[in-house]
Amino acid sequence: MKRLNLLRDLNLNFEFCDKITDKGLDLFRKDLKSLTSLQSVNLGFKYCKVIKDKGLKSLGEGLKRLENIKSINLEFSYCNDITDRGLTQISKDLEGLSSLHSIKMDFNSCDKISNEVLYLLGQNLKKVHSLQCISLSFRK
Repeated sequence: MKRLNLLRDLNLNFEFCDKITDKGLDLFRKDLKSLTSLQSVNLGFKYCKVIKDKGLKSLGEGLKRLENIKSINLEFSYCNDITDRGLTQISKDLEGLSSLHSIKMDFNSCDKISNEVLYLLGQNLKKVHSLQCISLSFRK
């Protein structure tokens, strides 16, 4: 992805790709740092059941380096091994994005996410003063 340094919008859908792992998200994190012009990220991992907290952490580490990012949309519905720990970590990584206007995160049917993490998520996201739109989904 190094040659795509002028890319502004990135839309990738890996729905039902059961071969996407935490290692894959870590490799993706490394490539994200070269996408310095990126303003919008839309990543779909619905039903990618082998993604765990470690993968979410790697993704957050990659996203926090995107200084020009305005919009993030993350779909992790039915990723059953994501827990409070992973969601807390990615929300901490996002709090430093000063140009972020919109965030949408979908964790429907991620049964290992508890009510307690929702408070922490709110506390971390309220530190992003540029946010104009927040959409969070946690249906069971």
